[in-house]
Amino acid sequence: MRNPKNCIWRVMIATVVTFTALPVWANSELVIESLDSAGELVFGEITNATSYRVEWASAPGGPWHSFSNAAQTLDEIAATGTGSVTSSVPMFYRVVADVISPPPDFVISSSGSSAYLINGESNPVLNLVRGQTYTISIDASGHPFWIKTTATTGTGDQFNNGVTNNGASVGDIVFTVPLDAPDTLYYICQFHGAMQGTILISDASPPVPDSMVLIPSGTNEGTNPLADEEQHYNSYPATYSLTVDSFYMDKYPVTKALWDEVYTWAITNGYSFDNVGSGKGTNHPVHTVNWYDVVKWCNARSEMEGRPPVYTADGVVYKTGQNDNVVQTSSAGYRLPTSDEWEYAARGGLSSRRFPWGDEINHDYANYYANASAFSYDTSPYTSYTYHPTYYTGGTPYTSPVGSFAANGYGLYDMAGNVLEWSFTPSGLSRSLRGGRWPFGASSSRVGFSHVLESDRARSDIGFRAVLSTGPAGAP
Repeated sequence: MRNPKNCIWRVMIATVVTFTALPVWANSELVIESLDSAGELVFGEITNATSYRVEWASAPGGPWHSFSNAAQTLDEIAATGTGSVTSSVPMFYRVVADVISPPPDFVISSSGSSAYLINGESNPVLNLVRGQTYTISIDASGHPFWIKTTATTGTGDQFNNGVTNNGASVGDIVFTVPLDAPDTLYYICQFHGAMQGTILISDASPPVPDSMVLIPSGTNEGTNPLADEEQHYNSYPATYSLTVDSFYMDKYPVTKALWDEVYTWAITNGYSFDNVGSGKGTNHPVHTVNWYDVVKWCNARSEMEGRPPVYTADGVVYKTGQNDNVVQTSSAGYRLPTSDEWEYAARGGLSSRRFPWGDEINHDYANYYANASAFSYDTSPYTSYTYHPTYYTGGTPYTSPVGSFAANGYGLYDMAGNVLEWSFTPSGLSRSLRGGRWPFGASSSRVGFSHVLESDRARSDIGFRAVLSTGPAGAP
């Protein structure tokens, strides 16, 4: 739908009289009644409206009828909000918009008296944006949910600015976050101190960077080619099925220059890392960063740009140490892709192909350790393992500048070869890595092939790229 402030619809009636119509909510319909028996009915487009229709009555209070009588004709209005109404008799008109109410942002129940369960998670951090309205659906009888300035039980220290129904235990709380709201608020049960958490409030997220591309939602399923290669079971399954919501993804692996920019900000704002990060050049992928480092770096990149941080550990924003209890509590900031998101994006809209561009690989496509005698789909001229001749210089690592090869169908670069990339998907205490790497052969660069490594490992053939979610709670 278009913005109702920027658009009006008109229903043309026999005699043109312009007036302002007033909306009234009624059940799942928004009713806009005319104020005259003839004229031009002007009304703004309605958020969440799925269709519009015009009804008539012989008296201002109804009853209201559809245009089924041959004496009254109606063209197009029901579907598009445009068209004309003509009548041989005087009558009153109204426009009815069918609307769909949006689902609540947070669904809250209780886990005894030990925690609130918010969207299935115990006492998570809530990331809210100034100026946005949130619906909090409560079903926690006996546990009144209060938004407060301090984490204290009882009914004191309430924050009621923009809040309706604060303290409800059953029903909806609606919170329109004021533009002058503090950076930190709290939610807490009136009676049980263990049922509490932090509310972090930030300004609206900035625009999506030009260095990211939109990955469309959808399903990509098919088979992984099995020519002269082993299936590798879970690492390279015979079939795959990937279904994702839309998201934005960095076009390139995070470069050393971008890593340094965020890292410098982060270490002066409460973050600590296991590794400082390395890179062969400022425009090469950063490497030698473990999974803990890149998750914290994503949080820092979010905060540095004024976005809510995505990851928390033990109820607080994850900034320090090695913690395997990291959870995602917001979709509005930078994060790592899941393994499925990464593969879906890497395929670039193609299905059942070995690589992001097709079924063969050589040094025209990617930076990898070529050997045509090892795999039939390696079409390079080399019959023994050979680094990419252009980047086999200056000592290891033999990475290539990001974007040195053609992009895939979604506009992503280096989705095969150069460096492996961390994902958020766990495998025990390890994490899944995707993509290829400069010191490994063609089989390592297959788009359907996954790798697993301990979260604390940092190597010169591993980097990462970040994503942003889409939608009202995510990227604009």
